[in-house]
Amino acid sequence: MVASQKALRSQQELYLDGWTDRLIDLALGEADDYAPSTHWLNNKGSPLFDSRRVAVAAYRVGLSSNRPNDLDLHHFETSMRPTSIPIFTLNFHFLADLCLPGAKRELSSLRLTHPVLGRRPSSIPKEEELIMRILQTWIYRVDGIELENKHQIEIHLNDRSEFAQSRLGAKWKNISVRPMRSKRYASKASSNKFLAKALDAISLLQTGEIVDPTGTFKPLVEILINDPILRFDSKLDHVTN
Repeated sequence: MVASQKALRSQQELYLDGWTDRLIDLALGEADDYAPSTHWLNNKGSPLFDSRRVAVAAYRVGLSSNRPNDLDLHHFETSMRPTSIPIFTLNFHFLADLCLPGAKRELSSLRLTHPVLGRRPSSIPKEEELIMRILQTWIYRVDGIELENKHQIEIHLNDRSEFAQSRLGAKWKNISVRPMRSKRYASKASSNKFLAKALDAISLLQTGEIVDPTGTFKPLVEILINDPILRFDSKLDHVTN
């Protein structure tokens, strides 16, 4: 059911305030609700966005100079829904294919689901194994080190994380990670420099130095299975609880 219309704003209303499709996709991401469908072929109508979240995002991206109250700022700071432009985006499947050609197709095959039965029981362990092979070749491409098993890969990522933040820069000291629902604006950079930067980001997920906005730590492989497209967002330093 659509929530109270007073609390929601349409995409057309956002355009009138200076929002663009790119800004909406990056700073707001997935809609908070949808209007009723106006056509029998569509199961949902046009996107609607929480007006409080829009106000926080507008302030953070510079579309508005009106500072929301601390309660709203804190609420959306700890929400899985974004309110800012990400400082970094990572499409694991895209990068995986650069390191291990054919990996993207193999990952897609393993993720096929039946509408009732869901995923094949054996597909998740196979995906975990494939992710380790991808990380193995990724580390070799970036660091020139051949690793033999999951344990060695995890140790290497732990070691890499020690200096990852200093390599990434000061803006990475207060970061949370969120799933990115659309790959439209996820980075498509493919250089070794970008692969090294992405590996640093992954190492910080491995050690839990970067977690989701709720503060919940999840194992790296679980993150990459459930949310292969990730966004890294700066936290607000001046928000009180």
